[in-house]
Amino acid sequence: MNKVKKKITNKQRSYLKELIKNPGNSKYQNALNAGYTETMAKHVKEKIEDEIKDPLAVAFKKAGITDELLAGKVKEGMYADLVKIASHEGKIKDEKSYTDYETRRKYVEMVYKLKGDFVDRVRHEGDIDNPILNELAKLKESMGKGKK
Repeated sequence: MNKVKKKITNKQRSYLKELIKNPGNSKYQNALNAGYTETMAKHVKEKIEDEIKDPLAVAFKKAGITDELLAGKVKEGMYADLVKIASHEGKIKDEKSYTDYETRRKYVEMVYKLKGDFVDRVRHEGDIDNPILNELAKLKESMGKGKK
């Protein structure tokens, strides 16, 4: 059977742009920034990324973007430097190169995410107003008093 080739939607393209623009953000946040609902953003892999894979692979192949090329660009990013230039009256007076740790960190984080070795985590802090948890806490407290 002929497989119908899907094209990437504008919203999916926005998600990819968010990933590139904000590699330090969680996939959830990038999906929200791209205009997806919270429900879709909570299931990024199944609802968004799995739908993008095939058409994106075809587009990369057409453009000559191989895995080796991408790996090379990632390696360049992992050794990024920041160049500061001092000028006076339009003439460059001095130039200094510094290690760009922030960019390097983002590239390393991206590699771990792509390999599946990095899991975005959501940290919940503060009081939780949950009737079930409240009842469990009361029960635990009452059980502790009976042992004294």
